[in-house]
Amino acid sequence: MSIAPVAPVSNNGVSTTTFHDLPEETTAEIFSRLSVKDLIKSSSVNKAWYSLINSPSFFSSQIRKAVNFCDDNAVLIIPPFISHQNYCSLISADTSRVIEKFDIPFVTKSGSLKLIAQVDGMLLLTDLHIDYASRELYLWNPFVRRHRVLVSSCFKRLLDDRDKSYYVVGMGYDKGTDDYKVIRIVYVQDGKGKQFGP
Repeated sequence: MSIAPVAPVSNNGVSTTTFHDLPEETTAEIFSRLSVKDLIKSSSVNKAWYSLINSPSFFSSQIRKAVNFCDDNAVLIIPPFISHQNYCSLISADTSRVIEKFDIPFVTKSGSLKLIAQVDGMLLLTDLHIDYASRELYLWNPFVRRHRVLVSSCFKRLLDDRDKSYYVVGMGYDKGTDDYKVIRIVYVQDGKGKQFGP
């Protein structure tokens, strides 16, 4: 014999159900319809909501939703000098209307910025200045207002010597782990100027 769950009952005998009584799938569906600002506020309500909103599966579904509903004729304008303008603008290519502005949440050493790659709205940026370029990378998703600074400490000495090293940086989506990967390839010259030195 199975026992049906009993709905919570308030003092006046009327049955009440709170948001916390809903199944996780229903809660996730409700959260998926919220704006980014409301999601950020909701994630600070309690640990359960924080865990759900920050889970990789929910995060991926939000990115897929944003990509599916994205205007194909929209262009993201990234200023070359963030010391003069500290935001990016999403502009309609059809009407030149500003759809949304995104504050840039980090500062580069020279105050300049260059886009290296973008995947599903995730941007990989670096400093435009040749002395800093590709040393520190900035991974940023403006739609979910999240960023991470990726510092290249193990290659710092090599990257400082522009005459003895050459490097390329890229980013991609790994379907197996449902995550994004940043790859840096560093070529080092030997004493004779050959690219693959010791």
